[in-house]
Amino acid sequence: MPTVRVPDGDEAGYAVAFGKLMRELRDLDAVTQEEFAFRLGIDPGSLSRYEAGKSLPTRQTVERIVERVPLARWEANRLRLAAGFAPKGTRDAVPA
Repeated sequence: MPTVRVPDGDEAGYAVAFGKLMRELRDLDAVTQEEFAFRLGIDPGSLSRYEAGKSLPTRQTVERIVERVPLARWEANRLRLAAGFAPKGTRDAVPA
């Protein structure tokens, strides 16, 4: 499956949106960054950068997060969109 990513220059806004969602997910679990990163199978430093809006994950990382956090389909697609990726499945897409 080809990866669709945000156009160049738009990364900063996506990074902030993705970071806010990641922080919300972690807050729901009431765990530290290190604990949440371990659960997600990612580096704690990466999680810190995501939450701070300083970087964006790869599609592979987003899919790993979606697999390890119990999310409704629309929530998983919201996370994908926030990271700058197209949602999975046309029926799952957020309406324009």
